[in-house]
Amino acid sequence: MATTDAHRLALQSFLSRGVMSTSEVKELHKKACQTFNVNFENTMECLRNFLEKINENISSVGMEIRSKKDEETGKLMFALVMTNESQLGRLSSDYQKNDLELFKKILDLIVEAESGCVSSTDVLNLASHLKEKMSKQDAQNILSRLIKENWLTESQGEISLAPRAIMELEHYLTDVYEEDIRHCHLCKEIAIKGQWCPCGLKLHIFCAARLFRGKDDCRCPGCKDVWEFEIPSDDRATNSASNKDTANSATTGRKRKDRL
Repeated sequence: MATTDAHRLALQSFLSRGVMSTSEVKELHKKACQTFNVNFENTMECLRNFLEKINENISSVGMEIRSKKDEETGKLMFALVMTNESQLGRLSSDYQKNDLELFKKILDLIVEAESGCVSSTDVLNLASHLKEKMSKQDAQNILSRLIKENWLTESQGEISLAPRAIMELEHYLTDVYEEDIRHCHLCKEIAIKGQWCPCGLKLHIFCAARLFRGKDDCRCPGCKDVWEFEIPSDDRATNSASNKDTANSATTGRKRKDRL
């Protein structure tokens, strides 16, 4: 299939919206094809081919549409990301130096937290630990912008990485936090949030739900010890990533590379 106005319309939507769910991308695909009388089939194969054609045409300008499951819900999300910018991608050009330092410190807290999330209070307290200190109000404004632009997500006062951040910054995360980053034992994807056995094995919430479905005796697939975490049902995979005895901001104490 040659590139059509339907592909260009879809790309414009990704440029303006940034991140979309599978249902939103399917609806966009349908609308774009119908608008420009392009052959449309309501199948994932047709959608993949459609997106691949867009990617073929934007790879030369360092852009790509990627997909990854949301660590909270397990739902597949799509995002337009930069592939040839600095390690921090689009953040490097869209944010001021001091804003980036704050974001990096937020990353430190999130990646080192066993639960993969930190309180908004802890984030705002970082304002006084920057080389060029900022007010908590300024920090709140930056935090709000990062959430609005889908770099971070907030739920009940807890801050974590949004799917867009994991998709666009995966190389940066694995390079800088090489000893802290784990991959899910089941799906093999990077796992920031999830359930973490003391032996080091980690599972996404939705992967744990799938792995232990219907089992009364849940044991770590690595060390075989009893799995101490609450196992959500498949339709409740948005439950807490760890049991309530684990502090959200608990750190592992492992070292990371010096950042650029």
